Amino acid sequence: ARMFAEVVALARGMTVERADEAFPRLQGVFAGAGVAVVLVKELPRLRCHGVTRWLSDAKPVIQLCLRYKTADQLWFSFFHECCHVLRHGRKRTYIADVADMSPEEMDANAFAADTLIPSADWREFLVSGPLSKASVRSFAVGQGIDPGIVVGRLQHGKVIPFTHLNELKTRLEWAQ
Repeated sequence: ARMFAEVVALARGMTVERADEAFPRLQGVFAGAGVAVVLVKELPRLRCHGVTRWLSDAKPVIQLCLRYKTADQLWFSFFHECCHVLRHGRKRTYIADVADMSPEEMDANAFAADTLIPSADWREFLVSGPLSKASVRSFAVGQGIDPGIVVGRLQHGKVIPFTHLNELKTRLEWAQ
């Protein structure tokens, strides 16, 4: 468990890399910690963006798709699923769906948010002055994360509309 927690912390720094370069390395690092990370194409109308399941008591699998087609969503889903591996029971499958507000899903959301941007840093950023492309970029650089993650958090927290600052988000598509 300690080894897995260490690779989760290491993965945070990979958010600044291109996803198509970071994820193959991430898969290797996580495999070394005993966790399989798999990217799959989204099934239509399923509304699922991540799954955590155990093939056996010692073999967890994190399965992700590109449902929202942005790097910030992919990384949030990834860390959300990491929480299930670290903290939650091995007897069930966890399917990340926006409609599920179980205690485990709420804990996983909080874990992902705090792993990507620690709560104290987030609160300080929100009161630090006007929000702009420059302030978001500067905060992201200071945090060592992709600026789109900051934008996604601002949008999800209803600090800015979902139409604002999207140019700072990285779009993702499956290779042909």
